[in-house]
Amino acid sequence: MTVNFFEIANHLLKCRLSGSNSGHTGINGYCDLIFKANQLTLASKFILMSVRNLEPKIIWNHFEDLNAVPRPSKKEERVRQFMVDFGKSLGLETIVDNIGNVIIKKPAAKGYENRETVILQTHIDMVHQKNAATDFDFSMQGIQSFIDGDWVKAKGTTLGADNGMGVAAAMSFLSSNDYPHPAIEALFTIDEESGMTGAKQLDGSKF
Repeated sequence: MTVNFFEIANHLLKCRLSGSNSGHTGINGYCDLIFKANQLTLASKFILMSVRNLEPKIIWNHFEDLNAVPRPSKKEERVRQFMVDFGKSLGLETIVDNIGNVIIKKPAAKGYENRETVILQTHIDMVHQKNAATDFDFSMQGIQSFIDGDWVKAKGTTLGADNGMGVAAAMSFLSSNDYPHPAIEALFTIDEESGMTGAKQLDGSKF
């Protein structure tokens, strides 16, 4: 199909001169279609620019799921439950130790039962800082991320990529069955940003 951009531009000019974008007949009716098409194009671009559409999608989707959950240091109750629900939804052994760390264990794939277990460690809390003019409650709200050129940013707050991307990567290993692997034990510690409490009081008997 050949697209005549000069013809389209001419129609758009006529629409502007007619002063209407909501007619139903004649040139105004065509204007209506033009504006609806433009709105659809903008909507499509917005969808394509969504963080969830970045590659690898499995990691970015886990990151967005995680970022929807409040997770400031010292207040990890919600994100801890989120990780527990995630592990159980996969049918995997999921443990919470006495200090509040979460451990999710994935059995080895067939043929890899005799390989050494791999431990993945990351932390579920984040630095909770916001711009002075931003009204935001880290204990109640999830992070609002967006794409700005080559960067993923957050609206008025820290993004939580430390260590959210690590958590998302570990979640991807746990949820994917597309690769052979030895047994995996994923450790998600608490309070890394303000005291290393989870790491310092980790119960090693859980491994």
